[in-house]
Amino acid sequence: MKKIVMLLLTGLVFAVNAHAEDNALASKSVHWYIKAKVITENIDALKAVISELVEITKTETGVTNYEFYLSENNMLYVFERYLNSDAGAVHDANVGETEAMKNIFSMLEPKEFVLFGGPYEGPWGDYIKSQGISPKLIGGFNR
Repeated sequence: MKKIVMLLLTGLVFAVNAHAEDNALASKSVHWYIKAKVITENIDALKAVISELVEITKTETGVTNYEFYLSENNMLYVFERYLNSDAGAVHDANVGETEAMKNIFSMLEPKEFVLFGGPYEGPWGDYIKSQGISPKLIGGFNR
């Protein structure tokens, strides 16, 4: 628990199950949680950019969840889930260089990024693996 708290305090947290093949419980799905402080005062513009990203992402068959939540204290929480690493990489390719993605990053200050499942071989994969953080699934299930 102390290690998790310490990682959270460092700002941006990256976690991946890079050894999913070693864990009988691990799923092939890839999902991530993003927490960011909204730094724009124009919430309507933020919602418009999110709508653009949602419309692009709706065309991707490997996406199971793509959800944005805004708290009263202007924290944005994003939950994305993909059937597998390939589907996550397709999403990255589809939205990565769009104006909408560039715009959303100008409106947010990232606080936390946690990646679960895998293995994930997309654009963040090498960086995440280099961090040496590799939590393994220790219980539960995925339907």
